[in-house]
Amino acid sequence: SCSLAMIKAPLKTLHRAGSKRILSSIQWRRLNHSFSNERRSEDAEEIISYAKSKHTRTIDKTILRSKLKQKYKTMHMPLLGIPRLKSGSELKKPETMISTLSNGLRIASEETYGQLCTVGILVNVGSRLETEENQGVTHLLEAMAFKSTVGRSHEQIMNELETLGANITTHSSREQILYCVDVLREYLEPAMSLLSDSILHPLFSEEEVMEQKMVIGYQMQEMTPDMRMKEALHLVAYKGSPLGNNHYCQQNRMEKLSGQMAKEYCDQYYTAPNMVLAGAGVDHQTFVELGEKYFSSVSKPGQHHLSKCSASEYTGGLIKMEGVSGHLREKLTRSCMAFEVGGWNDERFVPTCVLQTLLGGGDSFSAGGPGKGMYSRLYREVLNRHYWAESAE
Repeated sequence: SCSLAMIKAPLKTLHRAGSKRILSSIQWRRLNHSFSNERRSEDAEEIISYAKSKHTRTIDKTILRSKLKQKYKTMHMPLLGIPRLKSGSELKKPETMISTLSNGLRIASEETYGQLCTVGILVNVGSRLETEENQGVTHLLEAMAFKSTVGRSHEQIMNELETLGANITTHSSREQILYCVDVLREYLEPAMSLLSDSILHPLFSEEEVMEQKMVIGYQMQEMTPDMRMKEALHLVAYKGSPLGNNHYCQQNRMEKLSGQMAKEYCDQYYTAPNMVLAGAGVDHQTFVELGEKYFSSVSKPGQHHLSKCSASEYTGGLIKMEGVSGHLREKLTRSCMAFEVGGWNDERFVPTCVLQTLLGGGDSFSAGGPGKGMYSRLYREVLNRHYWAESAE
């Protein structure tokens, strides 16, 4: 029942109020624009030159840079404690440098010019050197890495690694064991101290050994079918030879593993001739000095011989296993073929790696989405043509 005038009156009031606010905003923008023009003309009057057109203008960037350098001098001065950045043309091409310590320990390093460095010890020992008495000790050594030492508890080692922001990695195979630490360059020395203490002075307390034996047991129960299949390949390919030894500790061998067994194994094979200290992202001279400081106590070449074992003969054969993963029976059937190739120094090693890349393969559904990365031969000829193939590699 309200009249039209009653409705229009508030609208006019709002319109007037809005107009005033808009005018105030325009006036403020003009004031701010004029202030900016004054300030601009005071600081850099010669930098910006207006063209004849009202809508375009040109900027002399050379003059602009010179004015900025004069106004902000600290941006072009080196800061204390921060090294000057160099272009790639000023840096020396990275090369692998190799040295030998007084005790015969070999040191290899390569500069990466990054802020992160990686240091590690590679021991020329693995499950191929195990006997019937100590089978599984390599698997135990991998699990016992960076545990308590004579001078540090496991908790203390973890706290120091956390303080350094370091990342540790341990990996064992049939021929080598690798202990690795990733850390910022400035923390290289404390990382080397932790690495040497963990490898050269392990405590092997019975409590920690029992704990890691339980972990190994869980790992064996949950081993994936792919890992079981690849393990079986070695067993049948080199049957009766050192490379045919079980790499993972078997359940029937678990009770016989002990800290004393691990200590005797390290005393026998963790010697200077069997070890290589390697680093990436480190200065070689500094790395050698730290190596001499923390690894000079490793036994000398004359006291022990290199890790040697009889040559492994390739026999080949056929092995079949029931597909069981944990407590679940597998629904997929897996088949695998293996062929003998040369070792690290064989002339066919590099061509074999190239062939592996060309064959490629993977799962039927790529991680990046359907079709992404499906360019290799196994993808094209197997996965894309046969719907029943779940994976090929």
